[in-house]
Amino acid sequence: MESKDPLAQERWQMTLRTWNELRADNLHILDDYYDPHLRFQDPISSVDGLEEMKNYYQNLYKNVQDIKFEFTHSMFDAQQQFFTWTMHLTASGLNGGRPVVVEGTSHIRFSEDSGKVIYHRDYFDTGEFIYKNIFGLRWIHRLVKQRLHP
Repeated sequence: MESKDPLAQERWQMTLRTWNELRADNLHILDDYYDPHLRFQDPISSVDGLEEMKNYYQNLYKNVQDIKFEFTHSMFDAQQQFFTWTMHLTASGLNGGRPVVVEGTSHIRFSEDSGKVIYHRDYFDTGEFIYKNIFGLRWIHRLVKQRLHP
């Protein structure tokens, strides 16, 4: 359920734009998106603050050759957003440089003071994202699956 509130729509468009425009060489766009006191968490990392978030993205995106998000379902108002996404990623060192597709869900809350994102939580399957796509870890992933599903 999407809000018709102009502020909610503006913030939703900002999320779409930021997620699809962000690259290792334009991290400055995060200044307009994230609050300096941001709290971020995903299955791999926890981040506190905008500067730490920039470092996180710098490390995450340094080998990215291409990334695009498709937003499939969303519910949002002016205070928060819940949405599902499909990430299409090509990065050296991941899946032999071939594209990787990962589905996930995010929850975002906005600060009442700054109007920027103060809380960002991503949910996705780390096995789908990492273990199946890094050469040395694929066999471990297959072994675990075989033992769980003989």
